Amino acid sequence: MSTTGQQLEQLVARIERQLLPSGFTVRTNVLKRDENGIQVAEFDVVISGTVDSPACSYLFECRDRPSKGPAPASWIEQLYGRKKRFRFDRVTAVSTTGFAKPAIAFARSSGILLRSVTRIDSLEKDLKIQRLFFKVHRAEITGPIQFKEQGSGQLRSTNQPVSVRPPSSKQFFPLEALVGQAEITKDREAASKPFPLSGLLKMQDIFDLLVRRPSHLESHGTSVYTFSYSKLLIALVEGEELSLRHLECPVAVRSDNLKSEFLLTDIYEEDGRFIGSETSFRLRYEDQQLQFRVLVVSKGELDELRITAPPKCPIVLQGVGVLTPRPGPA
Repeated sequence: MSTTGQQLEQLVARIERQLLPSGFTVRTNVLKRDENGIQVAEFDVVISGTVDSPACSYLFECRDRPSKGPAPASWIEQLYGRKKRFRFDRVTAVSTTGFAKPAIAFARSSGILLRSVTRIDSLEKDLKIQRLFFKVHRAEITGPIQFKEQGSGQLRSTNQPVSVRPPSSKQFFPLEALVGQAEITKDREAASKPFPLSGLLKMQDIFDLLVRRPSHLESHGTSVYTFSYSKLLIALVEGEELSLRHLECPVAVRSDNLKSEFLLTDIYEEDGRFIGSETSFRLRYEDQQLQFRVLVVSKGELDELRITAPPKCPIVLQGVGVLTPRPGPA
């Protein structure tokens, strides 16, 4: 496994965080100092919280040394000493190269838990996630933009690009940014389901500002809609700044399914029991390559799946992961 020790710590922290009940915190690279402020130890992952009122703390120490072979008993002995000295309720050793037989024996006798992380780079293996694809929606304004100014009943129109901003902001954005977070409904009053439209997520910071209560796209068929917005909006129309109380325009929506490329999976286990995994996929979108992480954690008989997009992802995504049954022990 070529990942660095820090990446291993972050992987363990991400999986453990999903398994914990509320009230617990997960910290990485925790420094321990004495009463004089002098550092006496550094811990890879520390989990702390309360279980039925008493406070408890768990330590996870990670070892990623492919060239050194299985983790030795001496490392487990060090962790046992840390458990006693710093009074951790539980200590877990995580290794990417397994454990030597003496290490396993000492861990069992001293109450140190052993977990392994295995990296898989082939889909021929038995994986929880076999493929990942995304549905991408692109919206394009296809006709005149109609609008009514505040205090006026006259309906005007323009074929020129329009920029808008909420009354609380001074920065204008293309109207497409507003269209990109609309919802599709059968009519104005119907309960709607979010329908993300892509190509505009570079402006993610403004969406909550612009559309706290999304407006509606009224369906006229399979791909043509009317976008309407009936809240106060400041707009730049043909160089003139106007206060609008209503705006609408025709919108064409095109949907594409984008298939992603499997990269690798890290599987987190204890004595052969699946605890969690993290799979990386790469998606090519226009001139960019985007990498996504899919985290799967085992919760009883169910597996929970979470998709993490890269920072400033330029598209709105609906990810669909396919879970395959994992065979139990023979």
